[in-house]
This record gives sequence, C-alpha cells and structure tokens, in this order.
Amino acid sequence: MRVTRISQHFVAHDWFAVLVEILVLIVGVFLGFQVNDWNEQRILDSQQEYYLERLKQNLETDSLQANNVIVENEQAMESVKYLVSVSRNPEVAGENPQMLPSSLFWPRGLRAVVSQRHTFDELRSNGRLGILGPPDLVEEVSRYYFIRAERDQFGVFNFESTKRYRKLQEGLLTLEQKMASYGFRDIEFPFPDFAMDREEAMRIGKKLSEKAELVDMLPDLYQDKFHTRREAVLAQQQIMRLITRINSQIESARQAN
Repeated sequence: MRVTRISQHFVAHDWFAVLVEILVLIVGVFLGFQVNDWNEQRILDSQQEYYLERLKQNLETDSLQANNVIVENEQAMESVKYLVSVSRNPEVAGENPQMLPSSLFWPRGLRAVVSQRHTFDELRSNGRLGILGPPDLVEEVSRYYFIRAERDQFGVFNFESTKRYRKLQEGLLTLEQKMASYGFRDIEFPFPDFAMDREEAMRIGKKLSEKAELVDMLPDLYQDKFHTRREAVLAQQQIMRLITRINSQIESARQAN
C-alpha cells in the first residue's frame, strides 16, 4: 500500500509527498526492527534467568552435600583417632563404653562431594554457555565444574580405603551390637536395647589391638578422610562465591525485563 502511494506521488511529480512517504516507510521499518530486537532480547533475558536459577539449584545441592561431607568426615577423623588410642591401650575403651561402637561405625561412611552438573553439561553440549552472562562468569562456572571433575576423585580414594576398613573391622561387634549402636534404635528390629558395659568395651578394644592389619591402616584411613574433608571445604568456598555471582546476574536479568 505504501509503495503504491509513493508511485502515485511520483507520477504526479509531488516530490514533497514522495519524500514524506519514503521517510514514513524508513521509520516504520526501523521501528519494526527495534521492536523485534527488543522482543528477542526479552526472550534471551528470560532464558538467561531460567538457566541461572537451574544452575543455582544445582550449586545449592552441591553446597548441602559438601556440608554433610565436612561434618561426616570430621566425625570419622575423630573416630579414627579414638580407635588408634584404643589400639594402643584397650583400657581407654572402658572410660566411655558407648563411644567404641559408634567410633567403629563412623569411618565406614563413603560420602564425598559429587557435583550436580546437569545444567552445565546441557548448556555446554548445546554450545549455549554464553547465555549465563558475561564471559568472566561463564569462565568461573566452567572452572568450577572442571576442578570438581578433577577433585571429586578423592571420593574414589575414600571409597577404597573405607572398603578395606569395613572388611578388616568385621568381627569386632556382634550383629546385635551393630544394630543397637549404629543408630537403628528407632527401627523395629528383633534386637533388644543394648548398652555396652565397661568390660565388654575393653574386651572389644583388646580384639581391636590384636588386629594388626586394621591398626596399621588407620593412619592411612585418617588421611583419606582428611583429604575428603579438605576437598569438601574447598568446594564449599567455590560454591558460595559462585552463588553470590549468580544471584547478582539474576537480579540484573530481572531488571532488564
């Protein structure tokens, strides 16, 4: 329609009208492009916020997991130190009889940080990491998951030493003692309540001291628990920095919308 009117003005030699119509056409095309660009940017900002929120949820899961790893491995380290003391002097077990079975239990744990990377892997496989925001944020996110892929292997080391510990400490406690002492009191098992007395604790402590292979591997087990905890602490520090950056980027995306 606009082109037809321009042609009519041209035939009539109405150059002013031709100029006006051309200007109107140019402005209309320009505004159309601007509206289209604005709409595309709005969609991009919305997608950015969506993926940032997903990434944040993954990191919050990592944070919770890292905190649990720190707490459990700290408890395991204290338990291993106690077992070393008992192996050197079984009478130590008699000072607090209930402490021995729980100390035998904690080093059995296999927990280590294994990062939740679903959102990152999805964006990377689709070549869309740039949607997260500025290049330095993308680099920081990528570096976090690269480091985690390397350091999560400490969980494997922890598994090997813990598996060996589980095997070597078998026979120290009866099944009844395990069920009663490992935290199963609230579950309906056909075992009566159990409270270890001083003599029984010292007897088990003596059996522990006689298991030379188990006693010899306790320092290595302690080191593996220590390294697993340390990696969890490092992961927690990285996670908190990233979550702070992502929260800032989410706020920017919301303001842009």
